[in-house]
Amino acid sequence: MKRCLKWVSAICFVTLVFSISSFAKDKASPSVSRQLEEHRVAYRDTMKELVEIERARYLSGSDRLDDLVQARVGLAEAELQLATDARQRIAVLEELVTTTASAEKDSRERMKVGTGRIDDYVRSKAARIQAEIRLLEERQAQLKSR
Repeated sequence: MKRCLKWVSAICFVTLVFSISSFAKDKASPSVSRQLEEHRVAYRDTMKELVEIERARYLSGSDRLDDLVQARVGLAEAELQLATDARQRIAVLEELVTTTASAEKDSRERMKVGTGRIDDYVRSKAARIQAEIRLLEERQAQLKSR
């Protein structure tokens, strides 16, 4: 009987320890989740600022198109981290495809008139293709989840 009581007591103690541990983790989660969300928003806002800086520098001729494209890809990544569903992710990726296609067209036109560089054109083309791949993958994943 004493042995049985010891086992029951031990089981209760272990259960209590795991319950308290689990409760402590659950209480910490909302705080960590909130901090994570705040950091993601701050990162997105910072990337928006960087895109504007790079756009102004590119239009003034003091920076390369690749820097602007990379900043825009970084912004899309930040927006994807904040997306809560497939519809939002697709919207972000569609915007990225539009942006990179526009950069590709602009770099091709600049190259034709002698003010652009071939490497800017090829990088912007690669960025557009990569954006299209990601969009298609997201659409495919959405179809599979239905």
